[in-house]
Amino acid sequence: MLFLTSCGSNDAEDVVVKEKHVLKIYIFAPDRPVITRADIGQVDASDEENAIHSIHVWAFETGTNTLVGHVYLSDPDMNETFTGEGDETATGKTVTMEISDDFANKMVNNNAPNVDIFVAANVTPYNCGLSLDASTTSTTLKAALIEHKATGGDFFGVTSIADRVMAVPQNGLPMSGVLSNQVVGGTSPVYSITPRVKLVRAVSKLRFIFAKSPTLANDPHLSIKSISLNSGVLPKQEYLFLTAPYSDEVKSHVKTDGGYEVESVLVSDVGGAGINTCDDLNHYVYNSETMDGPAYEALINEGLTKQGSKPNADLSEVGRFYLRESELMLNGKIKYTMVDGDVKEATFTMNANGDFTRNHTWLVYGYFVGTTDLVLQVVDVKVWENVTTSHTVYNW
Repeated sequence: MLFLTSCGSNDAEDVVVKEKHVLKIYIFAPDRPVITRADIGQVDASDEENAIHSIHVWAFETGTNTLVGHVYLSDPDMNETFTGEGDETATGKTVTMEISDDFANKMVNNNAPNVDIFVAANVTPYNCGLSLDASTTSTTLKAALIEHKATGGDFFGVTSIADRVMAVPQNGLPMSGVLSNQVVGGTSPVYSITPRVKLVRAVSKLRFIFAKSPTLANDPHLSIKSISLNSGVLPKQEYLFLTAPYSDEVKSHVKTDGGYEVESVLVSDVGGAGINTCDDLNHYVYNSETMDGPAYEALINEGLTKQGSKPNADLSEVGRFYLRESELMLNGKIKYTMVDGDVKEATFTMNANGDFTRNHTWLVYGYFVGTTDLVLQVVDVKVWENVTTSHTVYNW
């Protein structure tokens, strides 16, 4: 009798779970479908930019922040197809997470709270200076920063141009997604949340495209001396996670009291030999009346590729640069020399504060016609809040 009493429940109405219960969470790959702020449709990123090498998924009780469960996946298969929002087909991953016995008991007894879901992809000490695991709390995740460090590296900033900035890092581009205060549905022992976590790249992309007239093919003076961002436009710190699901209203999530980078040289001494000649420089000028953002980027990418019997591509690219987002107006300058050899300067600037936000691209096309100065064109497409206004940013 003593043995039976010790094993009994203190509350006769509670059911005690005796088997493992799981929570299924659906995760979108970043561009399938892409989360679009502008009305320009989808822009396909490269395979390297899309690649997801690892995923951490956490579930916490809303309000108490008690851990419900955690999953870590290495090289997950993100090609699972399921029905997305509306009737569209989405490609991503269904993650199955074992949940705590305490939360499972609450589910069985119909008194479970809602949950907050955090997903971090490709986030490593090398990529972001962050070490995350099953013991990481929701408080730590909300405060997690991709930041400039005085020692140990500059993660996606411009104080020092490391290989993680000029190329996709070996562990992939960091991505994150959040779903807050979600109802858990389903029946024992398999539960799920209905919305899908939308992964967003936690960095922005800046591309510089150059070309020159065939008349300048052998000009020894033609050279790009440097490309730099001005001081005080790129924050030293940026939160890994947004404060809410990615939407039109959430433009950026930088840590404004962390300070800003000083003037930073993205690249120097490109030279003139590294700039391809193009017979029709105007062919690669953006025309908002005849093309949208994806069509223009496709045109640029085509110009960067050798075509048929053509020995060289029409265009040359400096970068790409994967940088922290900014709530400020990004601007900078290009120093170059022409026929006379004197160093000249061309400036570039975005349309408005907050345009250089995560998961977006900014394209700058510069071309040398002849003896005139470098001609710069900053691509503008429609802004997400107001489709009648031109902006200089569009989605990857």
